[in-house]
Amino acid sequence: MRLASLLLSTAMFVSNPGKTQNLAFNGSVQHGESFSKKLPNGLIFGLESTDCGWTVDIHPPGNSSVDYVWPENPPVHEKNELFLDDEYDGNWKSPLQHVHTIYFARNAQQAKQELDWIDAFERGDYREAENLDLPRSELGELNVQILTYGKTKVETKSVANAKDHWCATDMHFHVRVSRW
Repeated sequence: MRLASLLLSTAMFVSNPGKTQNLAFNGSVQHGESFSKKLPNGLIFGLESTDCGWTVDIHPPGNSSVDYVWPENPPVHEKNELFLDDEYDGNWKSPLQHVHTIYFARNAQQAKQELDWIDAFERGDYREAENLDLPRSELGELNVQILTYGKTKVETKSVANAKDHWCATDMHFHVRVSRW
């Protein structure tokens, strides 16, 4: 049934790519593996393997070093929404307790503008930063929900709770892209 839903969702976008519609897909990764999927606008959604989990990444095809997601989701007082791991607090329940809402630049111009916004803010030019800041309604938006995961024992880990020798594996997730 899930495969049929995924195929139907994908077919909707191929038949009418000019309209913004919801795209939904499921995926799974094992400890140490990465995942990627091309979005309808050509950008690549990825889960990049980290020491003990994954980081959400969105970038243009062929250039994974260009980050379209970090400037839109900097951590404020807690764990960054981009991290699907226990690095912040040594607690794997934390990333499982909510849907991760992630914003991203829709194109190279927006990505550059957001980087310029960060530069202006760090220089203390708050007027320029305010002019460069993009409202979230203009950005891409997606939600990542962890459906299930297992644990695997690891010898060492460099995350917050190094005494805990368990990391997530066999993670199943659902992604819904509402704007791209």
